Amino acid sequence: MKKAISIILAAVMLAGCAKTPENVKSRVHRENSGNEVATEMIPPSDLQSAGEQALKNDYAQFNVGSVKLSLPSEVNEVEFTQASGFESGYEMVFDSLLGKDFWRGESVTKQTDTSEYGGMTTCSFRNESRKVYGCVGDNGFITFIKPDCFDDPYASQAETVRVYDTGSGERSGDKYRLADGDYSISETVDFANRWLKENYSVFEPDVTFWVKSVAVKKRGQEYCFSVGVQKLFGGVPLDDMAIIQSKDDYQKAQYIVSRIQLTIHRRADVSSFTNGTGIIIPNVKGKVLQLLSLQSVLELCRDKFTAYNEINLRSIALKYTIEPVYSPDDPYKSFDYAGKRFSSHIIWELLVDDRENKDKAPTKLKYIFVDAQTGEISFDFDGVIVEW
Repeated sequence: MKKAISIILAAVMLAGCAKTPENVKSRVHRENSGNEVATEMIPPSDLQSAGEQALKNDYAQFNVGSVKLSLPSEVNEVEFTQASGFESGYEMVFDSLLGKDFWRGESVTKQTDTSEYGGMTTCSFRNESRKVYGCVGDNGFITFIKPDCFDDPYASQAETVRVYDTGSGERSGDKYRLADGDYSISETVDFANRWLKENYSVFEPDVTFWVKSVAVKKRGQEYCFSVGVQKLFGGVPLDDMAIIQSKDDYQKAQYIVSRIQLTIHRRADVSSFTNGTGIIIPNVKGKVLQLLSLQSVLELCRDKFTAYNEINLRSIALKYTIEPVYSPDDPYKSFDYAGKRFSSHIIWELLVDDRENKDKAPTKLKYIFVDAQTGEISFDFDGVIVEW
């Protein structure tokens, strides 16, 4: 039982894990013009108006197209700390997410994994005959699985037929046949947002949530939805890009903690849920007074990527990075565990439009990150595989 639970936890964490490759961090474009670009620092209160004006300008090979901006008026200097002792409230968690009638008859086991599996303490139940599973970890990790998806909890084995980018404001009346009838993408988004607010938000009161994507999955004759949810702190998204270098050795991955995934097999019902690798608690150190303007960011990129004839951008946003802080003798460097700290800084995220793979999955995300305070650029134009 202990080994089975550990394997499930590992699979769940892999679904939300991320590692920023070292070659990306240190990568410098060797065919840039070498020109110095003047940079402009502006207060966060001017980000939206200045950004909208910046989109009207020309940036040579960069095409901003129909990019829409939603930028905050305030930005914080913030650090994060992993939740601890969260498993002690497992009853309240399961009551809120599953309902008392669904799980209260199950036998709950408390255990602490060995360091090989991360050393996390969990309270969980697993019933093979009912095909149900639930787990709460000391670091705020939560997952549950219902019968509709017990054998494939996050629809990873199902064919992905289309991905809707709902985070960009796309709304769709497109309907698909679920186990109990037709359900539209718009209905799915509205339900998921409402469910998170009513059932989950109490466990992370410092952040807000929005449905970022809906992947339509098909297995046999039935469809289901895999819903990706992003967390925001003070209106600024937390990093949720899952960059997986090696599926064969998940212990070498650096986990993120800001991505929520749920699946929907029946109308207005969550059939599986995971909050990635737990809950982090923000600690505001102060206000950010100035950030690099969007015009300066686009001019920096225009100058650095002169070897490219055309770069089409699909979205531009500010984002908080989440970077683990390890002590030299940390025995759990490969895992999230209670008490871990995370540093953070603000970046401009420019996602490149991959028109060849639009609406398909797995999708390759091509990106440029620009530090909003230093102007440091990191990027990946080969494409990061994103699993929905």
